[in-house]
Amino acid sequence: MLRQLYARGAMAWAGRRDRLPDLLRPAHEPALRELLRGSFARLALDLMPLVKSTNLDESDPATDPFLIIEIDLPATIDASVLRAAMEQATALRALTGALTGVAPDEAAEVAREASSAAAMVASVAALRGATRPQILPSWA
Repeated sequence: MLRQLYARGAMAWAGRRDRLPDLLRPAHEPALRELLRGSFARLALDLMPLVKSTNLDESDPATDPFLIIEIDLPATIDASVLRAAMEQATALRALTGALTGVAPDEAAEVAREASSAAAMVASVAALRGATRPQILPSWA
């Protein structure tokens, strides 16, 4: 998620004359990890009816590189795709927090992306009884 946060931040400043905010540099990784943890917790709340467990109580952002969430998903949902989307939503929310005080216009744009990404994750994760399209034979 840190890589996504750095990449999206760098893309926002590509071609601009002003400097990338200092907050988006590896020297501030501990603070960014805290933002990611808070964003992850927010996403877990968005998915709360589906969440079985997280490691938020046991993890320390300073030493533990993993945030874990266990979700009750239908078998028809590809967990790896959903995980990638969850990571993106979490990174975008954290980036919004990092940019809010230093680049409000960019923060607002990223906040819209984050909201859309989180809503998409919640809607896909909430699909109950979803099935893959199939063709059923029928004889008259």
